[in-house]
Amino acid sequence: MAVAKALSSDISWKILDLLTAKELGEREISRSLGIPPRLVRPHIVKLVQVGIVAEQEKTLRSGRVLRTYRVSGTARPIGFPPRNYLYLSEALINSLRSSLGQDGARVLLRDMGIRIGEEAAHALDSRTKLATTDPSTYAQHFVNGFLAEMGFQPKVVRVGRDHVIYQERNCLFEDAGVNDISDS
Repeated sequence: MAVAKALSSDISWKILDLLTAKELGEREISRSLGIPPRLVRPHIVKLVQVGIVAEQEKTLRSGRVLRTYRVSGTARPIGFPPRNYLYLSEALINSLRSSLGQDGARVLLRDMGIRIGEEAAHALDSRTKLATTDPSTYAQHFVNGFLAEMGFQPKVVRVGRDHVIYQERNCLFEDAGVNDISDS
């Protein structure tokens, strides 16, 4: 949950994007993003706490300490052990159904999936810097790369001309769901 909270804002993702290129201090991050340092600091603290970003202190000749940040090479895995959260996911889905109705819960979960997918695609774009993405490249970099690194156990089922079908073997909400990502 802490990792999800740390990554829940656009500012955190922008900070990560900057730090993938080079090590930076708070002021440099603030200037690059065009926001005050007081708004940058809480995001950096969360990213450091969950192990995604590493903090280094450098003592300058003046004796002043300068903190710099970089993407950590030892970030904690973001995976979910298979079936450990089955009860929690079932309770969450049942609560959504009783609060929103079957159709409302379906719409909410679909919208969440789309948003998570868009954020993951943005992170993938930032990381790979690919000019274009065809289904085969998507399967290689997103399914077999990004999802696997995040702790999922993905398996590409089929790669078509305009789509990728893959299976996640330990999805938090579905024990064995098949996701069809079509070009639209």
